[in-house]
Amino acid sequence: IDISSGCERSDGYCSFCTESLLYGSFEWRSIEGIVQEFEKLRSIGVKAIRFGRSSNVVAYGYDRSRGRLDPALPEELFKSARTILEPEVLHVDNGNPIFIAAHPRESRAVIESIVKYDTAGDTISFGVESFDKETRKRNNLGGSVEDIIFSIELVNEIGKKRVDGIPKLLPGINLLYGLPGQNRNSFQTDYEHLASIQRKDLLLRRINIRQVMVFPNARISRMARPKVDHRLFEKHKRRIRREIDAEMLKKVFPVGAVVRGVIPEFSEGLIHFGRPLGTYPILLGTPVAFENKTDFAVIDHGMRSITGIPVGTELNDLGERELKFLPGIGRDRAKTLVIKRPKAVGELLPIVGPEVLKTLSLIKTKLGGKWL
Repeated sequence: IDISSGCERSDGYCSFCTESLLYGSFEWRSIEGIVQEFEKLRSIGVKAIRFGRSSNVVAYGYDRSRGRLDPALPEELFKSARTILEPEVLHVDNGNPIFIAAHPRESRAVIESIVKYDTAGDTISFGVESFDKETRKRNNLGGSVEDIIFSIELVNEIGKKRVDGIPKLLPGINLLYGLPGQNRNSFQTDYEHLASIQRKDLLLRRINIRQVMVFPNARISRMARPKVDHRLFEKHKRRIRREIDAEMLKKVFPVGAVVRGVIPEFSEGLIHFGRPLGTYPILLGTPVAFENKTDFAVIDHGMRSITGIPVGTELNDLGERELKFLPGIGRDRAKTLVIKRPKAVGELLPIVGPEVLKTLSLIKTKLGGKWL
């Protein structure tokens, strides 16, 4: 659902920006118009919405001429969405960390409204682009690195509330390469700031790492740009995926967390994949075939994906291959479980031990029709 167009900045735009070229000055839709859309969507049964195609969801209702943000308008927007549609999924898209830092009190109130009414697993995407100060200056990215960290901390503070083990709202970060002012050291600068965020125990839902696209008439098209060293770029990307992304994923989707409404997408061999609806939906793989929308409990983590089994899976319905995927089971225990097929906890405990039994309970499995 579109709620605004253009960019709210009044100090010029990022060098690569096309928002102002394509959509003109910042404008936001009236509550009345959006509510009418909600009502039409309800009439046809829509239950999943995202406030997308907006450069900054936090700036909804912002009076650019006066530099004022009224948090009551975003509150009404999100409350109306929740009340009218009763959505199964209500997510947002982009946010401007520099705007948030410049309007801390009002932005806090807006983010609180988002978290009050949205659904778990939501992501607010921050166009950080670069942590390198010279690059930020050359490309008019606005604000400071400190502003970015402040906004990441604020979203973590408010959005860390978990539902089914998953945070309500977390920031995502976009990083861009090939910008004027960047050099080989920029890769390390960005990595060090991401590592610092991780050391502070702050969470990021995802990190997008891309190369800049240059459009005609954007200011960057008239600027000297460095040639991206593709070898360094790929090495940098792999390092972030391995050392930052993979560790973040374990904290965002811990073992036992429940991902609701996973829709099957494709299979590779005997592994089946799907995603829930949402902003940057997580890819989930499972050894258990499924054909319909299903709730899954997390059992393991990949680099940018997770592994799960359907909530309420009956242990004795699983074969040796599927059992080996469960935390703490392994090949030998899987074979024993298939041979003995325990009917009660008293028979299961000697096979798996107390710690694995706790984990099997954590991942919402059943034995003999009863929850472990």
